[in-house]
Amino acid sequence: VFKKRLYTITLREIFNRNIMHAAKITGWEERKFGKVFIINYQPYNHRLWHSFILVIRKKTIMITNIVELVQNDLGYPAIAKIDPNTQETKETGNRSSRERLAQSAIPTVLAGFFNFTRTDKGSDYILAGGGQKNWLDTLFEDKKELAVEKISHYAGISMEDAAMQMEDIAREAVLIIHEAPGEKPTAEKLRSYMNGQRHNILVYL
Repeated sequence: VFKKRLYTITLREIFNRNIMHAAKITGWEERKFGKVFIINYQPYNHRLWHSFILVIRKKTIMITNIVELVQNDLGYPAIAKIDPNTQETKETGNRSSRERLAQSAIPTVLAGFFNFTRTDKGSDYILAGGGQKNWLDTLFEDKKELAVEKISHYAGISMEDAAMQMEDIAREAVLIIHEAPGEKPTAEKLRSYMNGQRHNILVYL
């Protein structure tokens, strides 16, 4: 949930462009990696207001694996790749509930985003910053309860807690995916980025 604040700004101060008639930050959130802003803007000769997400990182992030980015940004323990022969992690020994949550929830949510970005409609929805529904409903629709139940069982936590953690992971993933296409993002660029992340996600499933 974004903390409610309201500032009037000109986007030229941020982008050094002169294409906006007016703009305002309608929400912001402090994150481990920097700040995230929701900005509403009105282009010149246009009466309607639009919105987008602006991410300002504290430093350049060298991690390119989206699974590791989400894990690092949210402070989860490192997760292990799945052994294709046993369909289990190669690590042995007891693992904490938080480790098992990260191991199951992060790849599951990211796989949901991969499927969601197969269409222009899904990719454009992410670029627009989402909608009224939470991300778990958007990604998994009528399979949401089943997805949450599996994470809950594997991590040994309640379904309510699993759903909250998965939603937080989804919000973090959206910020990363939204930022990935760079300047002048398009559905095609976003889908291309997720295509490049497919293997990174699958090795943890």
